[in-house]
Amino acid sequence: MKKEDVPEIPKEKEARKQIRILSVAQRQSLLKAAIEDQDGRAWLGEHVHDAISTLDISVPAEITPELHTPQP
Repeated sequence: MKKEDVPEIPKEKEARKQIRILSVAQRQSLLKAAIEDQDGRAWLGEHVHDAISTLDISVPAEITPELHTPQP
């Protein structure tokens, strides 16, 4: 296939994976929801849930000790 046979796609139309940077509050809410075994959408909203639905996030207790308190 020749280069001239391939249509040029403008950068803004190029298929790319969307990356969202979560704020500290959003990150803490997400972790709290995960630890409490609740639906993250209740805490963060549908758009953030969709953005992170494919991520595998694990955070050591040393980083977020306030979220790793023993459950009764």
